[in-house]
Amino acid sequence: MLHFAARSRSFRMYWGRLCAVLVTLLLTNSPSLADTTTQISQYGFTWTFDQPVQSGQFATGDYWVVGPVSITSITPASVHDAAGAVAGAVNGSMINPGLGKTQGYDARMFDTYGYAYSDSLNVGRNVSGANPLVVTPGSSLISSLSKSPALTTARPRLQAAAVLTVLDAAPAAGSFRPAYVGSDKTVQFTESDLRYDRLPSLPKPASSPNLQTTANKMQRPWFDHVSSWPGRYAHPTDNMPDYGRDMSLIVSDLSESLMLDYTDTEKRDGLVRMVQYGIDSYGILKNGGVWEDLGGHMHGRKLPILLAGLVLEDPDML
Repeated sequence: MLHFAARSRSFRMYWGRLCAVLVTLLLTNSPSLADTTTQISQYGFTWTFDQPVQSGQFATGDYWVVGPVSITSITPASVHDAAGAVAGAVNGSMINPGLGKTQGYDARMFDTYGYAYSDSLNVGRNVSGANPLVVTPGSSLISSLSKSPALTTARPRLQAAAVLTVLDAAPAAGSFRPAYVGSDKTVQFTESDLRYDRLPSLPKPASSPNLQTTANKMQRPWFDHVSSWPGRYAHPTDNMPDYGRDMSLIVSDLSESLMLDYTDTEKRDGLVRMVQYGIDSYGILKNGGVWEDLGGHMHGRKLPILLAGLVLEDPDML
């Protein structure tokens, strides 16, 4: 009996240690910690679902859900004007947007240069419990907030925008969001892939900008899929500058700051956000996007792709 009890205690100790190891392995290699929810809110936008969905956040803080999902409400709602005229459509949403100038966000997007709005591209129209928006895996849903309808000549036309990515399975913890353009939503990279050692660590000059302040200018996604210079009309004010020159200044300040002698922890937010912008810009490039020579409009797009390729050791980006 004593021999059996000793063996039993040994078995329990062995089993306890084995379980601890298994739990550690599962946590280390598990999908990103996910919740089940019927509503997700970010940057003033709210997506409501008809039933609980598995959700979580990418390294950047952008949300993902496991689909397909049925969305019964998008706030702020996409509406036409009081007469129901398409010319008054605002607060639109798009799925996997293309790279042309035709868009579904705002009917007055390009002011006197002509409307390039398609109501069929605005998937946020008339979404309700009786008319849910079904979004399948492999989708990036971008929802927008237009500026005041009275500002018909505003440039840019959008105040804010946010993206919700619908996947077929929960991604690994710390994953980077796949590019919002195109239908390929393969999650390729995680934060653990970042090679901080590929960045120099030069002495900080007294004149260097504050790293965190600069990183915060790229906290929200930079949406850049409306092609050529009219794209500045669709650059949301709360997310990013509208003019390429000013985008380039932020990219330059942040890239240079990441090469100074900050700790990896201090560099984390800036590097993650710059790499995500590089992934998004590379997605635009892979889907046929170009940034032609147009004065100050098209600056600042190449460096984030190259920097992302460097620290992720991705030969295609490089």
